[in-house]
Amino acid sequence: MPCLISVQGLVGAYLPTFFGALSLKELWRSQRVLEIATRRGLLWRYREWVCGARQEDEILTRAEAFMGRTEWDRAHVRSVNLAANYYDVGEVLRPAFREHRWGVHQCERHTVIFTNAGEPRRGTEILLRAIRMVRREFPDAKLRLAGQVGKRRGYDRFLRQMLAENGLSEADEFLGYLDGPAMAQELCRAHVFATSSYIENSPNSLCEAMQVGLPCVATYAGGIPSLLEHGRTGLLFPTGDAPLLADMILRIFRDDSLACRLGRAARATASERHAPQRVLSQLLYAYNDVIANGHETYHCQTVSRS
Repeated sequence: MPCLISVQGLVGAYLPTFFGALSLKELWRSQRVLEIATRRGLLWRYREWVCGARQEDEILTRAEAFMGRTEWDRAHVRSVNLAANYYDVGEVLRPAFREHRWGVHQCERHTVIFTNAGEPRRGTEILLRAIRMVRREFPDAKLRLAGQVGKRRGYDRFLRQMLAENGLSEADEFLGYLDGPAMAQELCRAHVFATSSYIENSPNSLCEAMQVGLPCVATYAGGIPSLLEHGRTGLLFPTGDAPLLADMILRIFRDDSLACRLGRAARATASERHAPQRVLSQLLYAYNDVIANGHETYHCQTVSRS
């Protein structure tokens, strides 16, 4: 049946970096024996993704129309289905991120916030190494992790062990799950937002940080370059490069004028990109065009975005 598919992420494209840069030893450390016995944890999660990738490939091959937000997802759709129609349709963020605004003189200096750290492909271990380097110049530097990082899952325990091994246990704060207003407040409280993911499409976490005007550092991976322009609305670094990530964070810590300039440009860009009326116009155009071409419309998603 013809349909309009909303691309939020692509499981098949994420699979090669599912385990991030974990070595076999680290992978074993991040998997509890109980999880293996009960078919949970990273290994079984990976198996589920493999099955999902097969279903996704069938959808990408057969569908006639897609809508997305980045050059990356458009390129991946076209690589599988050259004949498909693709529509650029943005996303409206929660109101709290439009209502809050970051300021360098109101934030807590030398704090870095990162969200959705609970998967290896997020590259959290790279960020931990970078923070250790940052603390050589700024001993008071702190890292705040928002999202589901508990104490029972094997990978969560692995992250906490890495914090201890890198001497960051006292410099880290687990924020847990935060709703929109609470997350917006935490973003305004931080000095820098950093994401070290090995692959992303259009991460909400980055878009929300840009919307409040928080200076952002992100990996040059997936769809992120479609969201953030290096040197103007944020700073980009190659995946897995902890020293360069540390250097980008240090540049913002040292230079308030740079931080403010990046934050203002990020907020202006995000405000335009996520403007409700703009997104509504894009969405209506996509649906009307699909209907005009005689297709039925059906909205679905692939993998959840961050």
